[in-house]
Amino acid sequence: MKKIGTIFNYLAGAASIVGLWLFIYYQYLAKNIPIIEIKEVDIVQLTNLPVVDNLNVEYKYKDSTIKNLWKIKYFVKNIGPKTIVGEGNLKNIVTDNIPLKSSNLIKVFSLKAIGNNFPVEIIQTKQNQFSLSCKQWRENEYFEIVGLVETYNNSKPKITIDERDIVDSKVNYSIYELDTKDKDRKLIELCPLGLVNFIKWFLVVLIIVVDIAAIFAIKRELTKQKQTVTLALRIFSFLLWLLATLVFTAPLLWMF
Repeated sequence: MKKIGTIFNYLAGAASIVGLWLFIYYQYLAKNIPIIEIKEVDIVQLTNLPVVDNLNVEYKYKDSTIKNLWKIKYFVKNIGPKTIVGEGNLKNIVTDNIPLKSSNLIKVFSLKAIGNNFPVEIIQTKQNQFSLSCKQWRENEYFEIVGLVETYNNSKPKITIDERDIVDSKVNYSIYELDTKDKDRKLIELCPLGLVNFIKWFLVVLIIVVDIAAIFAIKRELTKQKQTVTLALRIFSFLLWLLATLVFTAPLLWMF
């Protein structure tokens, strides 16, 4: 029984120490860069609707017929831990604003930002050239791009952001799936910001206290059982520590 108690003391000490270091690494030491997520929500060719008897639809712009008119919608979010700063000494974008890169476009009839949870707007810089304008774009802030565009030869339009227009950034482009905006939300994101900060620091302090207690417990057990703690027992205990670390720290890391 004493050996089993010793094993669990080792287990608690190692798991808490490794858990603390993993928490500190992912919370404070992991690579801190902006990560822009662009999801293609809805791309519809309005000039390619199903044929219906006695129904004719024609789109015109200033007396010119539009052959390939598309309605577009994108969901754009900063999912990285670093804030994108558009103004001031801490600015981390290359130009005055963030250019929107487009392909296959003949003409842009409209393009605007909607559904945003931070101040952002789309401004036109030249013909068919647009940029994002914002002071700060923080983690988990998002908006939607909606517009009407004309393309060449039935080609599908695409709007994205060049990674090199934002210092040390990464851009992920994908097709939107139903409910993806909510299904990956962390549990902690459902709480008020004040409660989130309290929980984070409470866990840090709790793990430190457990570490200190475990260190003294391990030292005491090793002193009492110096002759009976074999190498095989130490190796077995170490393997149990690793298993416990994976089991107990993984949910905590996902939550934050």
